[in-house]
Amino acid sequence: MLIYSAAQNTEIWLRPLLGGEPTRLSERASEPGRFSRDGRHVLFLEWQSAERAVANLKVVPISGGAPILDIPWRGGLDFRWHPDGKTITFRRLGSTVTNLFSIPLTGGEPTQMTKFPSGRFSSYDWTADGRLVLVRTESTSDVVLISDWRRAR
Repeated sequence: MLIYSAAQNTEIWLRPLLGGEPTRLSERASEPGRFSRDGRHVLFLEWQSAERAVANLKVVPISGGAPILDIPWRGGLDFRWHPDGKTITFRRLGSTVTNLFSIPLTGGEPTQMTKFPSGRFSSYDWTADGRLVLVRTESTSDVVLISDWRRAR
């Protein structure tokens, strides 16, 4: 199966690699979908309406049928499948820190996985053997005030 976005990246489609008709999974996706490691499900965030005020986190079987996860979403980004195949992980941004959280496919409250006291990371992923890889970034800036500046002649 091939997964792709269309219509300014708001639609998610599945198409069999050997031909056949595509199937639309979402008309209002907020980001491209992600296949589960076993290839049986697709994970994506979908806006509930065209106004894009409220979204649902969804996991849909590629074989069709009802979503196995369809919950209102209250924050987080960069969704990934955990290597166990039963958990979704995501980044949550605080005012000065980014941490990693998880939520089981059965739903429930997110669980904080990392406990960084400060700093941000811009990306993450899981290795095939289940180790976590983070890309940590820091931004610094200085304020410089120049007063009584005169051009040299």
